[in-house]
Order: sequence, then C-alpha cells, then structure tokens
Amino acid sequence: MSGSPQVGLLKLLSEDPQQYFRKLCINNVEQSPFYNVPVLATINPEKFVDHVLALPPESQRTAFTTFQGRYDGGMLERELKEEKPWLIAVKAAFEKKAAALRPMSKYRITNRVGHSIDPFLMPPASLQEKRAGPT
Repeated sequence: MSGSPQVGLLKLLSEDPQQYFRKLCINNVEQSPFYNVPVLATINPEKFVDHVLALPPESQRTAFTTFQGRYDGGMLERELKEEKPWLIAVKAAFEKKAAALRPMSKYRITNRVGHSIDPFLMPPASLQEKRAGPT
C-alpha cells in the first residue's frame, strides 16, 4: 500500500475486501501489519462510513466482520484503545446515515452495527455476560 495507511486501507476495502481484512486482523494467509496498530483511528469516521455505504453488500459485510476479527480478543481495551472513540463515532455515523436509507439497506446496516460494533462498546462486564449467553 503506497501513500498513507488510511487512504490505502479505504482503497483496499473497495478493491480487495478480503485483503483489507487480512491487513487488519490476524489470519492464516498472510502477515497482518496493522493487527495491533490503531490505524483505523486515523480515518475520518464520516468518510469511512460513506465509503462503506458505497460498497456492495458483500464488501460491507467484510468491513463489519473486520471489526469482529479485530476486537474480539479484547484488543479495543488494550493495544487498540485509541480506536474506541473512533468506533463510537463510526457507530453514530452509521446510525445517522441508516435513517435515510431504504428499508432493506437500513435493516442490513442496523443489524450489522448491532452484531459487529455494539458488543465491543459495552462495559466489560456486560460484554462478558453477553458472550456467555443466558444462564
């Protein structure tokens, strides 16, 4: 990726969503140079959301799956804590823009935010309870 990482990542998300995922999340295919670097925090949240919303649904899915792969191990509270305010702003931007989408698009984006962003913004105890499921 030439140029700044954030511009390169947005371009990669458009051109090769799977490689975008692999650059940001540990995987078995290639090295993940940004897995523990809070590089997403350098991307303007509104610009990121606009970019994701302009993608086809399958590429949008990869963008949201990347949040799960990136934050599921608790790294948002440790190595990637600089991305937490960014993720909060991204969630707010998705919610704002989803309100203006057509019904199915609104449902898809709202559902993905609920599954791929919300769990990582809960207080740690609530996060553990949600992952454990009902008792």
